[in-house]
Formats: sequence, C-alpha cells, structure tokens
Amino acid sequence: MSEIVIVGGGLAGAAAATLLAQSGRRAVVLERSTGAHDKICGEFLSVEAQAHLAALGFDVTRLGGAPIDRLRLVSGTRMVTTRLPFRALGLTRRALDEALLGHAAAAGVRVERGVTVRAIDGGRLDTSGGSLNADILLLASGKHDVRGVKRDTSGTISGLIGFKQYFRVSPAVRAALAGHIEVVLFDGGYAGLQLVEGGVANLCLLVERARYDGAGASWTGLFADLLREPHLRSRLGDAEPMLDRPLTISGVPYGYVFHGDSAAYRLGDQAGVIPSFSGDGM
Repeated sequence: MSEIVIVGGGLAGAAAATLLAQSGRRAVVLERSTGAHDKICGEFLSVEAQAHLAALGFDVTRLGGAPIDRLRLVSGTRMVTTRLPFRALGLTRRALDEALLGHAAAAGVRVERGVTVRAIDGGRLDTSGGSLNADILLLASGKHDVRGVKRDTSGTISGLIGFKQYFRVSPAVRAALAGHIEVVLFDGGYAGLQLVEGGVANLCLLVERARYDGAGASWTGLFADLLREPHLRSRLGDAEPMLDRPLTISGVPYGYVFHGDSAAYRLGDQAGVIPSFSGDGM
C-alpha cells in the first residue's frame, strides 16, 4: 500500500492524517517545526470544530480551554452583549496543534519533525532532508506557500496586517472577560479579545496598513494608539505582555479559492481563505 504524504502538521494536516490512519491508510506528515510553538490566531474553537475533533476520537476538554458562551461587541463607548447559541473554547494553537499531531501519531501516522518542503514538482518533493516521491500528496502548509504549487492570490484582499499578543491581566479584567469573546471595532480595523487556558488573555487584531503607518509603522506606536480606545484601555491599560514581541502577518489573501489542477490535494488555507470572523473559528 502506498504511503500518503501530507505537507504540514497543523490542524488540517493532522486531522487529515488521523482520518487516513483510522481508515487503514499509511500516512506520513512532514512538519517544518521541531516542537510546540505559538501561531497568529484568535484561538476561538467553535462547537463545529469541537465536533470534528470528537469524531477523530480527540478529547479537547483535557487541554483546559477557557469556556466561551457570550459575544461582546464594542465600538467606542457603545457595547452590546449577547449569548451565543453554543459553547466555544478559547484554546492556544500551541496546545491544540501539538496535541492533535500527537493524536495522529498515536493513530499510526508517521510524523517527521523539522522537515521543510522547499519545492514540489509533480509527485517529487525537495525537502530539507532530501528528495521524496509521493504517489498521493496532500498540501496543508497553511500560509506557507511551496515553490511549484504556490497559490495564485491575484484579486484577493490582502492589504491588512495582523498582530497577536498574550497578556497577563488583573483579576478584575479576567473576571470581566470570563465566558466572553470581545470584538472591538475601531477606525481601520478590529480586535478580538478572549481568555485562553491558564487565564491568559489573547489579543488578536487586523488593521489596514494606513492605520499602522499612521501610528509610526511600529507595534509600539500602534498599541499606544489602540489604548486610546476606551474599552481596550480598560482591559489592557495595565496588562503585562507575555511575548517579547507580537506575532505578525501581512498579505493574508482573503477571498482566495483554489481553482485548477494540482499535483496535490489542498487542505485548509491552501484550499481557500475566508475573512476572519466569517467562519467557524479554528
């Protein structure tokens, strides 16, 4: 039986690998990272995503995610709160990705860490560990394009910059955030704020480049500018950032959908990219 090669061990790649192994197929995952790491993401795990994980035999509750059942929408001094028709979780990609990849390995998937796929030519892969031939290839490399099978992102919306930072917040702020995902709208962008495991607050935001440039084209200037928003100031004015510098991303091709023939079956962001907050979270 031929071995199915999956490029990328994130959520899409690890889930696909698990399904293949559980159906009796041989699968190998090539993952560029050597261990658990943070990713830029709002880290909202919806009820649909939880159902998909449960179908894989994966118990997400053991990871200790923060329960979320309410949405708080904020613009300036105006605010509205509503109950969600489901219970979501705030859960870091560091914890979820690593646990799901481990779940795939336990199901019989061969996981090779620290392997970067540099180029794909038909079924031939040029990797940091040498060349490899694949009869069946799944491309789940997320935002990382691979030479030979790069996405055509012309015509997409990509003039936004994303930032993510974790914060230690006061007990009062933690109590106010408990059970909520907060979406804060401001000129030139929006921010999502929620708790993840351990009572840590995740701030993830998108801004137009003009807003970023107007704040001095730096995170320091942009964050100081954002703290002029009354709600963000009340939440994060005295919070302690946990990362030395925020995670960033630019040129996200919103609206991208893959069309045409390819040497690989595409999964996740390699298949399509929808605007944030218009889907099912992770």
